Amino acid sequence: MAEATAEPNALSLGPIHVDRLGKRLMRGDVRLDADAQQVDVLLALIQAYPAIVSKDTLIQEVWGGRFVTDAALHKTISELRKVLREACDGQEWIETRHRRGYQLAAAPGTGPIRVAEKLAQPDVPEVSATPRGRSPDAKSGSRGSLALFPVIGVMAVLFWFGTGWIGTENQARAPAVTSATTPATSPKPIEVPRVSADVQSRLDRMSAGDLVLTIRSAFGQDGALARAGIAELGDPRLAAEMPDHRALADKFAGIHAYRSGDFDQAMSHYSQALEGFVQSGNRQEEGNVLNNMGVLHSESGRDPEQAAIWFKRSRDIREALNDTTAVLASHKNLANLWLSGARFEPAREAVSAYVVAARLNGSAADQIDALLLQGDVALGLGEANAASWFEQAHELAVRAGDALMAASAQQRLGRLELRAGRPAEARARFQQALTLFEQSPDSHQRAIVLYNLANAEEALGDATTALAHYQNAETEAPDRHSSLAVDAALGRVRMLWRLDRFPEGESLLAQVNQRILMQDESLMTAAVNIHRSSLALMKNRPMAARALIQDARKLLGQSGDWDLLATLQEQEIWVHLALAEHDAAHSALERLEDQAKARTDQRVLDRLHQLGLLLQVARGSTADAYRNSFFGGSREGSRK
Repeated sequence: MAEATAEPNALSLGPIHVDRLGKRLMRGDVRLDADAQQVDVLLALIQAYPAIVSKDTLIQEVWGGRFVTDAALHKTISELRKVLREACDGQEWIETRHRRGYQLAAAPGTGPIRVAEKLAQPDVPEVSATPRGRSPDAKSGSRGSLALFPVIGVMAVLFWFGTGWIGTENQARAPAVTSATTPATSPKPIEVPRVSADVQSRLDRMSAGDLVLTIRSAFGQDGALARAGIAELGDPRLAAEMPDHRALADKFAGIHAYRSGDFDQAMSHYSQALEGFVQSGNRQEEGNVLNNMGVLHSESGRDPEQAAIWFKRSRDIREALNDTTAVLASHKNLANLWLSGARFEPAREAVSAYVVAARLNGSAADQIDALLLQGDVALGLGEANAASWFEQAHELAVRAGDALMAASAQQRLGRLELRAGRPAEARARFQQALTLFEQSPDSHQRAIVLYNLANAEEALGDATTALAHYQNAETEAPDRHSSLAVDAALGRVRMLWRLDRFPEGESLLAQVNQRILMQDESLMTAAVNIHRSSLALMKNRPMAARALIQDARKLLGQSGDWDLLATLQEQEIWVHLALAEHDAAHSALERLEDQAKARTDQRVLDRLHQLGLLLQVARGSTADAYRNSFFGGSREGSRK
């Protein structure tokens, strides 16, 4: 191992060297993916150690006192934590002190920093559809390792209700793919970045195995090094040592493209990698690539059947290889895929398989996941025992000291409180979840908790606070095209209207509509169309409102998403009322009321009670409406 010269007053955090003058973080001679602002935040914490640094102090020292939102500060801290964690084998260096600020977790070091001879680092896992602590997106996977049942509630002119989230943000959408082995387009070669002569010399001398370790360690830390390593892995000199080195290079190129948001290239690289591994007989890597293709395709929101085919092929290979950990992940991926599309019966089958595998071979976290997944299926099917599953998961997570899992269970319980018509209790659950997430190294769920808090404030009638939470949730979502970001933007639209800021809300809705035009995501488009239908009603254009609702219903197809279907039916009732179609409104209202009672959904029943009163007034039965107004949530008097 080569010795390094000491820099005067050099600072270090474990293996990381903090370059104060160059505003860089280095591990050996590899520069970590941290910007100058993040380095300044770290320096402020180092200089203050062991004291706590308040948010105001950080803003003053790093941003010079300029106006900075809490969301922007949190994002900087979150990204810095991720860089440090990945470079230090999971060690946490920054702790959140609730309501007080941030603190360095351990004393920094000083003196010379040693540089490793090799760039190789320990292995990292393959791409997974549901990394630990993450639920599927409600449309792709938690719409959000935890499953998210798909929950979308939008609005019906007067009665606002936001989309439910309990997992994490969705990724950018992937393209449709029709073949499991043939790419739609030839992948572009990996662009070889400029690296130092010393680094390139080391790469040139590395074995294939060391290159693989180096590439995996560079993901998330040094993109240039990862790309250079991938290019070197494709070099013909490695053919004798590793016959399928080109296929492996294509697999890593696919992962790199996936993480960069270039899904067309990712699928093309994966397809070439799959062909190579099939030819070489490398079954383990064949299963890995099929899994990655399933992840990529499931996130497109199109053709879940194809994603399921790839997941099942991957699972079968892993079972044949007796890779129990990978089999467990395959079962979870399938469960999340079906949950994301509100396909609850196949989801139940996949969850059952996951539960059995988790009991036999899973960790405590896997068993908590199993409880959450069972609750998600029960909730999606309208069964009464969903809360029991979530409570068990929360209890087990607390006993295991797993803050992330406990927070995920709290979020689900909060959604149940909202459904039961108890927004204050829901808000308390979400606030507890936020506190728990602050104790976890995984900060990606914060945007989802903020979104759920906004839902609770909206239900409580605090439009100003809800608007702020929706804004922060949209800001902290990782991709402005993700389902979470779009749902948060729709929440902002509703709150702007409620605050009598109609032009702003209308303008924002138009922007959101433009944002989703190229995404071909049916549930997201349906939600936007329901909002557009509401706007048409507010402009006294009921026929236009009806056309938009009809489009939304076509987009939903056979979806089992109860919240979105309920909201759509409420909007249809409003259209009937606007067109004086009283009998049709009454029939639609009774149908939806029966469905809501079967699901014990008090939110919908409360809104239908108000709609029933309006219908009675429209029919000229003002006395009946006045009498029934004393019986909140019950419409038996209007069934005449």
